[in-house]
Amino acid sequence: MSAPVHDPSESPNRFTLIPWDTESTFWINPEHTTPHWTEIPTDCGQTYEYWGGLAYAPGCDRVFRALDTDLSRWRAAARMLLDGPFAEEAMVASINRYEELIADAAHADPTPIKYATFDETVAGLRSAIPSMRKRLEQLIAE
Repeated sequence: MSAPVHDPSESPNRFTLIPWDTESTFWINPEHTTPHWTEIPTDCGQTYEYWGGLAYAPGCDRVFRALDTDLSRWRAAARMLLDGPFAEEAMVASINRYEELIADAAHADPTPIKYATFDETVAGLRSAIPSMRKRLEQLIAE
């Protein structure tokens, strides 16, 4: 999920798309029954419970099948992410910039808190960076 946000420091006619909920990108819940994306089940019509909904096995998707035949380019792209925009310093700087941009609006939001406060969530995201990076490092090495 993403939301367009107006950044007054930029052009008055420009909006910035702020990615949201990407902290789960490299986290896979071991309780989910969906096969690993490199596994092709015998029945690609079968669905699996995933995040409260149903999903097909990723290995049945032809894009994932193509990736699985040669992971060298995927590993190289993942390494570029880790060394560039997903470097810890870059991620913290990005989080800090977006936090400064939306903190006032988030604190003023009258919506009841469902999980944690904005500040707790941002702190949790910052603290998750090492584990997210470690997970991607493990995926590259596998």
